[in-house]
Amino acid sequence: MSLLIIRKKRKGLSMLKVEQLQAIAERYEINTFYLFGSYNEGSYNEDSDIDLAFLSTDYKNNINYGSLYFDLQEVANCKIDLIDLRKAPLTFAYSIIKEGRVIYDLDEDTRTDFEDDTIKKYLDFLTFHRLIQAELDDNFKLEGKT
Repeated sequence: MSLLIIRKKRKGLSMLKVEQLQAIAERYEINTFYLFGSYNEGSYNEDSDIDLAFLSTDYKNNINYGSLYFDLQEVANCKIDLIDLRKAPLTFAYSIIKEGRVIYDLDEDTRTDFEDDTIKKYLDFLTFHRLIQAELDDNFKLEGKT
C-alpha cells in the first residue's frame, strides 16, 4: 500500500494512503488533489495541519464540502485545511498550482486545462495590477508624497 504522507504525532502515526485518497476522489468526483504548505515544503512540525486543494471533475460539480472535509480528516487522522480551487481567489489558486504538488490526478487534460486557464488569468491580472500600481506611484510623485 503506497503512502503519500507520513508524519509522527505525539500518539502514533498519521498517514494518508494513495488508496484512501483515490476512494475519496471517486466518491466526490475529484479530478485532482494538490498538497501545499508546510508538508509540501518539508517544514512541518507536530502541530502542522495538512494543506490540500482539490479540483472537481467539472465546474457544475456541487460537492458536499463538509462531508469531503470530514472524510479526508478521518483518513489523515489529523487536522487538514481544504481548498476548492474552482472557488479559491485567483492569486491563491495560482500559488497552489505553482508551489503545490499533485498527489492525485484522474485526468491530466482536465487538470492542465484548469492550470493553463488559471495561469493566463493570473498573468493578465498581474499586468493590469502593475499598470495600476505604476499609475498610483506616478500620482504620488506628482503630489510630492513619495
